[in-house]
Parts: sequence; structure tokens; C-alpha cells
Amino acid sequence: SLDPNRGVSISSCAMDDFVDHTFWDVLAFNVYMYSPAIITHSLGYRGYLESLKKRYAPDKPFIVTEFGLPVSPSGPGKYGYGGNTEEEQRDGVLRMYRDLIDAGAVGGCVFAWIDEWWKAGNQSMHNDHPEEWYGVISIKLNDDGDIVEKKRPLYHALKKFHQALVIEPKNGKHYRGNVRIEVYAMDSVKKVNYKINKKQWKELKKKGHWWTGSFDSSTIKDGFYELEVRSYDKRKKLLKSIKKQIGLFNKNKEQLEAPYSVRITMDQKEYKTGGLMKGEIKVLDFKQDPVQDKLLQYSFFWPKNWQDRSYEKKTDKNGLVPFSFPLKYMARLDNITVSAGLQYMEGEKTYRTGDLYNVLIRDGKYAVKKRNINIYKKRSPVKIDGEIDQAWEKADRLIIRDIVDKVPLSMAGSWDGINDLSAEVRILYDKDNLYLLAEITDDIPAKNIQEGDRIWDGDGVEFYLSTDPSRIPNKGFSGWDYQVIIGANGNMWIYDQAEGGTRNQPPVNSDVKIRKLTDKYIMEVRLSLANFKDFGKKKRINIDIAVNDADKHNGREGQLIWNGKSDNWKNSVNWGVGILK
Repeated sequence: SLDPNRGVSISSCAMDDFVDHTFWDVLAFNVYMYSPAIITHSLGYRGYLESLKKRYAPDKPFIVTEFGLPVSPSGPGKYGYGGNTEEEQRDGVLRMYRDLIDAGAVGGCVFAWIDEWWKAGNQSMHNDHPEEWYGVISIKLNDDGDIVEKKRPLYHALKKFHQALVIEPKNGKHYRGNVRIEVYAMDSVKKVNYKINKKQWKELKKKGHWWTGSFDSSTIKDGFYELEVRSYDKRKKLLKSIKKQIGLFNKNKEQLEAPYSVRITMDQKEYKTGGLMKGEIKVLDFKQDPVQDKLLQYSFFWPKNWQDRSYEKKTDKNGLVPFSFPLKYMARLDNITVSAGLQYMEGEKTYRTGDLYNVLIRDGKYAVKKRNINIYKKRSPVKIDGEIDQAWEKADRLIIRDIVDKVPLSMAGSWDGINDLSAEVRILYDKDNLYLLAEITDDIPAKNIQEGDRIWDGDGVEFYLSTDPSRIPNKGFSGWDYQVIIGANGNMWIYDQAEGGTRNQPPVNSDVKIRKLTDKYIMEVRLSLANFKDFGKKKRINIDIAVNDADKHNGREGQLIWNGKSDNWKNSVNWGVGILK
């Protein structure tokens, strides 16, 4: 039977922030400090958590269901997605932990307990991909094949951190009158005391795991003060010292609020794809007067494809920063998260404040256009050597970049311009083979460490082919539809969305040559027609090309698609047209 007293929630993330989460009994979000730009550029980690709490759970529990940092060999490091040292992992996770407490969360789940070897590439090897390196515990195999565990510095730091948590007051907040102190401590803690600046130490009272007390701030001069809380064991040994800066304002009550506020306003509640989104960001001081020459960081986050753009600009004499953002890349129903924030000093500490606005995008000008290309037949085989030779001279050129023929291409993930990722692709065939030549501009070219059916997760080309378009279903694949991925490392794979022809293995009797250059790579491919059911029986076939990009990490971060959409891998209905000549 139904249990009305059982709390229900679901773990979410910034990707579905635009959904109304107020109906859950508990707000639960996975939040990492390295992405998206809402966190890294606009609001900061704590600021984004405070925004979630304020909007969705002002009177309900809030749990950060995942937070952590990977220590993989690859990645940018210093709190980024991978590349962090074990010491950076420790410091960054504790920083997020302190922030989530001060943001009003009731707790958080550190991700993850052990490294997860199975996530990328070979499941029996510890690959360089950041997803495999979040563990509080590292594991490796010794010479006998046994698992050996090692506790990383984060393990020991968390053990010490959990001795005592100062829940109230919040770091950086402003208070007046009676200020309550709440500390949650482990059983090993036998005494907790506190002091304000250099004033006398005072003890807190214990009830269960909680240590509480309060002080009257009206006897203290307005200003910023350091609150220090110390916990001791039964031998009076210091277990932990925690310091927070708080503001005490009894006379100047206007300063109970943050010194600045940021507000985003839009010229419309909803927009259409292909249009122009406009709005403004306003900065006011605690007296509600506009603030001039204040540097604002703001960003536009496209959650559907985890893509964002970041900017910064100073406010004008009216405290405003106007902005606009073209919606040419949006899907038929989509949303954008606009966020803005600024940094300020109080006392000896730096803080951030900001605002966030979720915008709904409805169907407008953009629609999938059935692009087409002529595919010419060769009388003799094409030599596969990675060279753009005379054999390709008369082949049609399929252009892949942001906009082609005034119509935007679909894209997924991050894309930073044509030098980051763009391509020119040509296709030919003869009586036995299909040939593909791709000249791919990429600022970090030919980066792919994957094998087997995971080669999509890196630089490479996805080739989609339907040998009989009349059989294409409204949803899914027919037995004449194929997805072939050619990795920039020379590996190939045909997937198994349907039956017929070669499936779930590398293409038979086929080969590829990759030639890596400074800022691009050339891929030349021969695919035996034996892999494809009934090729050539129809002169009009359906094809599509997607180009994958891996830059900072050993995984796919972006994708450009010639005709269809990011769901090409499961639906063939939006592919373009190839005419066999």
C-alpha cells in the first residue's frame, strides 16, 4: 500500500535545472565544481547550491547527491575534470563540502568510494579517462592479479573533517541579535568551545551528536568577525579547529543583506528557435542604488548538449549589462540557462553573488533540412594512404561546420568555432567498396584511446547509411540502416541497432588510414560493400556524417552533425540523401 510518510526524490543535475523540483520531498542534485559555466564562471559552487536551495527547497531538505574530483593522468588539473593531484582532490572536495554546508544543504555524498575501472575503454585496465579516477580509495592489481587498495589523502582528510561540522552560523552571512551556534560531532568529541575574535572561549552544550549555544551580538560593535570552533577528545587533545567569518550588524540593519544584488531580466518569457534572445543584468548595492563599473561574469548554458558560452563586462552608469544571444543552434524544444555573478570583498574574505534565469525555447525557424550529395562511381579501386590524391578530385564535398547554406547544423556538447572542429567529407564507391575521405580541422587532432564499441568516445567520424530509404521507420532503425564509427586511432565498428549485414563488430574486409597534422587530421576509409545489405539496388540512399571531438579529456566533448540530429544513433529518419551516380 502507499506510504504517505515516506520521502521521495530523484537525483538531478544542472542539465534538468529548468524542471520544477518543488514537488519532491527532498531536493537532490549532483553538483561538481568544474562544470558547467554557471558554476565555474557566474555563480561559483556555493552560489549555485544557494540558488537551488532558494528556488526549489527553501523549507525542505537539500542533499548534494554527488560531488568529487578525479585524479586521472589526463585532464586540466587544479580542480578540473581530471588531472588533479591527490592533494588537489583532497583540497577541492573539502572546499565543496564546506560550501554545501554553508549553502544550506543537509549533507552530501562524496563520489566515489573506489576508482571505477569499467567506465572507459578496456574494462580490465585502468584507463586515463577521468571517469575512472574519482575514488577515495585507489585500487590496482599486483603481480599475482590480486586487488590492492590504497587510501588516498582524501580518505584521511574526510575522517578528520567529519569529527565536527559547524552547521550554524554560515560562513560570510550577516547576523544581528542572538546568534545560534550548531555543531554536529562524532562520538569521539567530548568537548566543543568557541570564541569571537580574541574574546573569551565559551563551551557549547551537548545533546546527542549536537553541540549548541548562542551569543548576544548586540553588545559587539558592527563589523566582520572570526568565529573559531574547537573540538577535543576525552584526553583534551585538539581534534579539529574550524574558522568562519561572519558579519554582525545591529545598528546598521541595512547591511544585514549582501552588499550587492544581481538581477537578470528578459525581454520575453519564451523564445523561438532561430531568433535572438535579449535581456539585461542589473547590479544594485544594499541601498538598492545602481552600481557602475562593476565587473560581471555571465554565461549561457545549453543543458541539452552541455554546451556553454561565457562572457564578462562592466556595468554602465545605470548598473546594467545588456546582452543578446542567437538561438540558431537550438532544437525544436529546448532551454537555455542564463546566469550572472560578481565577486566582492568583505572583511578578509572574497565572496560571490548572482542570479539565474531559465529560458524556454520553442519551435521556430530551425528544422532539419534534407541535404543531399552526389556519390560518384569509380572504375578502379581508390588507394587508401591518407593522401588527398587525384581520385578524389571530382567528388562532391560535404561541408560540416556551424552553418551551411544559411541553415545551422545540429551540434552536441561544446564547440568553440571552426578551428576547434569542422570538416570536409567526400564519398565515392566502386563495384566492391564504399570510400570515405574526411579532412577534419581540429585544434587537438586525432585524440582517441578507445577500442571496440566505445570508439565513439573520442575523435572520429560517424558514418550513417541506409541502403533502402523506403524502409526507414518513423522511429528506430530498419535492417537496411547502419551506423559505422571510424575512430581517429584507426579502429572501426558497426553497431547492432538492427539485423542484416555486418553488426556489432568491426567492418569486414575494410581498412582505414589516418594522417595526423598540426591542426587537423585526414582520414581515408575503405568499407567493403559486403558489410551492407542490398547496397546499389537503390540509386537514392540516405546518409549522414557526424564528426566527434575530444580535446581536454580522453572522451568525446563535442559533435557536429551534417544533416540529422544527435539521436542519429537510434533514429534514421533525419539522415540526409546520397545520389549514386
